[in-house]
Amino acid sequence: MVRKSSPKGGTHAERIKRERGAGRSAPRDPDHLSSDEMLDWLRHEVLAVTKEAELRIRDVTTMVTEYARGTMTAEEANKRFLDYGSRWGDALNGVSSPEGRTDDQILREMDEDRQARMRAHREGGTLDKPPSR
Repeated sequence: MVRKSSPKGGTHAERIKRERGAGRSAPRDPDHLSSDEMLDWLRHEVLAVTKEAELRIRDVTTMVTEYARGTMTAEEANKRFLDYGSRWGDALNGVSSPEGRTDDQILREMDEDRQARMRAHREGGTLDKPPSR
């Protein structure tokens, strides 16, 4: 893909950066990310999440397809199912099923699950095993 320069000088992305002041040599605030750092983080996050989804979907599709075709026994399928869960965990941590839930409800459940796990970890236990007293 060829980047086209606009008549006002530079690519669209370069113009946006200029207009927002990104890339200026202002003193860096050590307590906050710059807009360029946030953009870098966003690019990395999108790549990582996309790759995770690709790998998860390929893994589960292969497993289910092999089982449906009869090239895997029920015992092998069960083992692969458990291995899948160990490797990937829940797609939406703390949410049993997203069906019928709003985005806000899903995010709230994920936050509650994360907080419960962090609390259990601080107290020396897990969600499955309470801390020893």
